[in-house]
Amino acid sequence: MRNLATALALLTLSASALAAGTPKYKVVILSITDWYTAAIGNNGTVLLSQSNWNDSRPIVTDGVQQTMLGTLGGHATYGHDINSSNTVVGRSQDASNQLRAFIWKDNVMRAIGGARSIATGINDAGTVIGHLGTGERSQRGFVYTEAGGMVVIGTLGGEGSAVTAIHEDGRVLGKAQDIAGTWKNFVYENGAMTVIDTDLALTGFAPDGGYYGVRLSGTVAHTEAIVFRDGVVETSYRLSAITDMNATGLATGLDHRTNQVGMLGFPDGSAYSIEQLVDDPRWWVGWSALSGINDAGQIIGTGCVVTTGCYAIRLDPLAAVPEPATWTMLAAGLAFIGWKSGRRPGRQPA
Repeated sequence: MRNLATALALLTLSASALAAGTPKYKVVILSITDWYTAAIGNNGTVLLSQSNWNDSRPIVTDGVQQTMLGTLGGHATYGHDINSSNTVVGRSQDASNQLRAFIWKDNVMRAIGGARSIATGINDAGTVIGHLGTGERSQRGFVYTEAGGMVVIGTLGGEGSAVTAIHEDGRVLGKAQDIAGTWKNFVYENGAMTVIDTDLALTGFAPDGGYYGVRLSGTVAHTEAIVFRDGVVETSYRLSAITDMNATGLATGLDHRTNQVGMLGFPDGSAYSIEQLVDDPRWWVGWSALSGINDAGQIIGTGCVVTTGCYAIRLDPLAAVPEPATWTMLAAGLAFIGWKSGRRPGRQPA
């Protein structure tokens, strides 16, 4: 009787987990056509960019109010990332039409790099990452803070380095050339570069000390999303590529196998399209894309309506999105019940 009660309790918990594991979202339209989402902060504020690259101006919006950024004196500004303090980084043309890295804070834009520089990321501590040109064809990654200014990241003996992501704890992920010209993954922390021992294309940070990226799968035309953690390649995500991942392991991405460019992926292999996430038949999944997710589970991307066109959108969870631990509890509960039902009452092990 005790075993039955335990099994029923686990079944109840598992059923609750399964019910909670069906994510549903509300669509918030952020712009008319010709705009796309560039980044989202953990506070839900979204950075929008224009499709018109000749006279572009980014917009910062919370879904209600909108603020358009200016330039450094030129014609165009391109925003690339935003943090929870609504600080924006990117690149902007100066009066000589040279593109320079900038930081926009408290409605003031200022350059943080010279010509041919670009700021690509910022964390909630205000640490900025980016690239700057060091020659006709070479570049170096950099880290910028208000206290320490710009620190140029070196190489592994070659000509160039590049950065791809920054963690909230300040770690920076990137690639650098060795003396033979081969690009290798590295993590930069406290002024030191440490090589990550894999040839996989790593593009961002995953939970528990991991990194996400892609590898070729079968043919050159197909890729497979992976997580590289503790020297082991994991392929639990049913995605062709991951565009972003939050601190709990929820990932936005795409799936070439089903021609879905907008997918929300879970570490257990489940994945959902916009059509499944939103109970509204107007949203046409064929041209919809999901590009980013914050730690609150809010998602950004492009949503298309058959009759009116495509829009920059934010998807807000209608309920708390289950964390990966919920799926672990579900699996453990069902496995326990299956094991109990397979044993004969009163029979003792030999």
